Amino acid sequence: MIIRDKLENLNRHGDNWIARCPACASGGGDKQGQHLIIYEDGKYGCAAHSKDKEHRREIFRLVGQSTPLDPEQKRAFIRERIKRESKEIHRRKLETALQKKRASIITGYRWTEAEVLADSPSEPPQDPRLFIASLFPRSSVVWTGQKEHSGTWKDGRTFPHHWQTVDAWQHHQPQNVGPLTAPCTWPTGTMNRTAANVMTSPFVVLDFDGRNGIKPKTPEEIAAHIADSLAIIRWIREVMKWKLAAILHTGNISLHAWFHRPALAIVESVKAQSAILGIDAGLLTNPEHPCRLPGWTHQKSGVKSRTLWMQND
Repeated sequence: MIIRDKLENLNRHGDNWIARCPACASGGGDKQGQHLIIYEDGKYGCAAHSKDKEHRREIFRLVGQSTPLDPEQKRAFIRERIKRESKEIHRRKLETALQKKRASIITGYRWTEAEVLADSPSEPPQDPRLFIASLFPRSSVVWTGQKEHSGTWKDGRTFPHHWQTVDAWQHHQPQNVGPLTAPCTWPTGTMNRTAANVMTSPFVVLDFDGRNGIKPKTPEEIAAHIADSLAIIRWIREVMKWKLAAILHTGNISLHAWFHRPALAIVESVKAQSAILGIDAGLLTNPEHPCRLPGWTHQKSGVKSRTLWMQND
């Protein structure tokens, strides 16, 4: 068992914990504090030395606890086990429902683009500045830019101007806001789009890019995929009671559905069924991953991304 109080740069990451690896740190390594991962079942490892048993032994020597658990620790362990079992039950129920009912979901919750636009509680913003202003408080620090606008390049360049408050982004021209953002907020002064730097992650984005990882190719396949995705979004909203914030058509084959983040166990259960739903699992539990803003032309299709549905809070 790892004593978390002894760790540096300890951060929650989903059900797991990320911290500076004490074995790496003893030699001056892992300066960013991201090598050590502690899983929810208590297992642990170093990302930089994943197969090195001696390295794991050194971690335990430095921050491990070999004495028996006291009564309170035992109770905490039992609570964690019950939590994992409850999550697994939810996952199995969802899998059964999806396997048996996917066809009926597609038929029973059909939601055309015209209906989505008509049902939108607010006017869907096509300006990227208004899109982020509709989702985040104006004082929140939000990242926008290209994927590579993060960290430090080999030539020493950094990109601090890609992290600004929502209010500050409103003073830019639309062509300077995007084409990507992330469904999270950041501390002031952030310059690296990593999980460890995420301040809050109020949204989870479902990226519908193809059932079972197979991307639609023909116009007919893409149209069917978009229609099926909208039906599943409606089903998640109405049956699973997720709170929908926005729907964005990327301009290519994908829809991005922004939902207010539900309980982690529920997100994980959906992640486990992402292939059936046609969702890219990457964005579900990684809020630092980029997703598209409206008003930008997709490089593959030549079509502009657009907002279909928006709920202003």
